[in-house]
Amino acid sequence: MRRLAILGILVAVVLAGCGEDNTTAPTPTGSCCASNGSCSVTTQAGCTGDWTLADDCSPNPCPVPPNEFAPPTGLTVVNGENEVILRWVASTDAADSDFKGYNLYRHTSTMVDATHDQLLTYKRNSTAITSTTYIDATALNGTKYYYAVRALRGSSELSTPTSEYDTAPRREGDDPIQLAEFRYTGQASGLNCFTPQAYAMESSNPDNRLSIDCYLGTIGVNDESAQVLALKSPHRVLNGNAAWSSRVAELVLLGTGQTAWDIPNAPTTGWVSQVELGANPVDKVIAVRTPGGAGVRHYAKIWIHEVNGTAGQRVITADVAYQQIADYPRFFAGR
Repeated sequence: MRRLAILGILVAVVLAGCGEDNTTAPTPTGSCCASNGSCSVTTQAGCTGDWTLADDCSPNPCPVPPNEFAPPTGLTVVNGENEVILRWVASTDAADSDFKGYNLYRHTSTMVDATHDQLLTYKRNSTAITSTTYIDATALNGTKYYYAVRALRGSSELSTPTSEYDTAPRREGDDPIQLAEFRYTGQASGLNCFTPQAYAMESSNPDNRLSIDCYLGTIGVNDESAQVLALKSPHRVLNGNAAWSSRVAELVLLGTGQTAWDIPNAPTTGWVSQVELGANPVDKVIAVRTPGGAGVRHYAKIWIHEVNGTAGQRVITADVAYQQIADYPRFFAGR
């Protein structure tokens, strides 16, 4: 009877400090306690299901869930030549007095299930990063990397990571390339995006077909000089000349200027065999999916800076960037 009286006195008592998400807490005993470490009001009527009624809750109060803090978010990359620029959105806890900064991790395969010891070897920074930008100047062209960022506070407490982002630096020509329109006699209008280098649209003496990923023509089927300029798949030259039938490229207009040059991912739609450059091609950015088909093709981009000459003798000057990993669309971002 004395035991029941004691329980009656405890009707309104609440044991604070427990959260039902505390799945790592020790199994408690007493009062109204759940197997996951949570405690509730000490009423006999409330102890149903997985709850257990006993004299008291031990440990008392139940273990407090870990005090997690907000991770950084929105990790993005800008690929350069042999470098990757990473940016992210700050942790919402960055103003806390014990907040130290960020750690950035890089590996050549996913780090989703990496252990603590493995993460130590993947960390790129020697001291905490105090901004939300990091330049990885040790990345190599044509190598695929996975990146993630965690917030750091106190001496060693880490947040959960940002979403993992994979990317690869890509080759960029040291000097702008010049392409002449197809009808400009004696000039090179075909572009090899890897080198980058301009080639004459010749299929014999010499045979340049395998070197040409796209060419500068016009919207006319025979590249008539009176028409506006266009970047085209090689298979369209001379109204679809059979000698070029295997050189099928795809192109898409990304937009203009630095904003288009820095787009991080390839579009999934909109690819065509020619892109009209219009009355003013300057500042337009065009993506190219080179000939060869799945598993062989590469992604490249062209940023037009100048157009000189009159119809029939027009020449564009452009920057060219190229992703060396086949069929890998992380090529658009650039500096």
